[in-house]
Amino acid sequence: PPSEATKAEMYQQTHEITLFDDGTGIHTVVVKERNPSQSPISRHSFINDTDDIETILDGDNNVLKKEVVREGNHFRYTVYFKNPVPPGAAYIQKLPGKPGPMASRDGGKSVYNRFHIPGPETMYSETITLPAGSYFMTADPLPETVVKTNNQLTLVYQRHLQPNEPFKCRVEYLTKEDQEKWPREKIDYPFEKDDALDGMSVRGEG
Repeated sequence: PPSEATKAEMYQQTHEITLFDDGTGIHTVVVKERNPSQSPISRHSFINDTDDIETILDGDNNVLKKEVVREGNHFRYTVYFKNPVPPGAAYIQKLPGKPGPMASRDGGKSVYNRFHIPGPETMYSETITLPAGSYFMTADPLPETVVKTNNQLTLVYQRHLQPNEPFKCRVEYLTKEDQEKWPREKIDYPFEKDDALDGMSVRGEG
């Protein structure tokens, strides 16, 4: 793994996924980059699959002006900073999430599937918070850490991705409604006795 100094210089993406009982969720993204040039920069551009990003904030939560242009099957966003970014300095862009479809149904359980390619070498983090009271079944691959807050679990993935390397995961769980229909002999109650957590790094908060 890279040293802490190297991590600080690297492109960073943080994705926060909050899932709800009905399969919808909110996906918030924070991107941290550095100005690699020898001159201040006043704008930044990136490619996205869709043109539905409504708001982009800076590190101080200022709304940034943006332009969107279609390029083939993708869309190029150009974001204008409130103040020029000096050479070597870091800048942050936040993409606030809005509710949308996140999880699918498979054989009576809920499934969150993720496939994302950041592009450049990236320090990548993704946190997935399951609906309150959900029963965690399995994840592939397993997360580095699981945070347990009362009756809610958050799975924490942290990866050092190489250029064009994807982040992939599949998480299966039962919502409270799913549990009522699932054979009880296949579930340990209460939630804290979830055998699927055995061998994983679990910490409690709250």
